[in-house]
Amino acid sequence: MELNASQQRTLCALADRIIPADEFPSASELGALSFATDLFSTDLASAGGAVVAGLDSLHGEAHAIGGTEFAELTQEQQDALIQDLLQGNTRAEWKTSAATFLRLMIAVVNEGYYADPDNGGNAEGVSWKMVGFEVREGMRLLPEGVTV
Repeated sequence: MELNASQQRTLCALADRIIPADEFPSASELGALSFATDLFSTDLASAGGAVVAGLDSLHGEAHAIGGTEFAELTQEQQDALIQDLLQGNTRAEWKTSAATFLRLMIAVVNEGYYADPDNGGNAEGVSWKMVGFEVREGMRLLPEGVTV
């Protein structure tokens, strides 16, 4: 999935509102963006076009309420806009449901944040450490005989 600079900024800001930094890194800091763009280029390639359109529409929503791009809104404005869109309140044109787009992005960003680091997100397993999960030497993550 190819994103222009504006779409990349929108995706980064959206991901960091879904999982903001606190005592642990934000979604973008742990690699959730590369996980998401890789996923939308491979396993979820059929949704890539809708995601690009959704990012453009989110950009349009931000211009409608604040006269600037989504990434330039305050965090409070971003959160309020996300909540409005999840409730179906839109101002810009959407090719798909704003709520459906946001639910997909929430799921994918969370998946990237908590994923196996070998799959491109969760850099150095930081989110696993956050929740107390520790991979020990010789530990299998999948049951015997199960492969992916």
